[in-house]
Amino acid sequence: MLKEVLKGLYLENLSYGEVAQRFNISPDTLKGVMQNMEHMGYIREICDDGEPAAGQECCTCPSSPACHKWKSYHNGKKYVLTEKGDRMISKE
Repeated sequence: MLKEVLKGLYLENLSYGEVAQRFNISPDTLKGVMQNMEHMGYIREICDDGEPAAGQECCTCPSSPACHKWKSYHNGKKYVLTEKGDRMISKE
């Protein structure tokens, strides 16, 4: 299932919701799958900071929600394929 999830997210550009629906799993289960894939080295987490030009500080800062409470900005997580993940989905 890991390979299929990676292909859905990175080759077919499906959303997390679409991938969860395809495999008939809950979003929480998909979150666990993503954490496992990160632990196994197939993907890595990066910050998805849209507003701050300073870099990665907002994503990793525990005070970020308080700083951006009244703004439309929401920092979040984003995953990218590692070389290992890319090799996995390109094998056929």
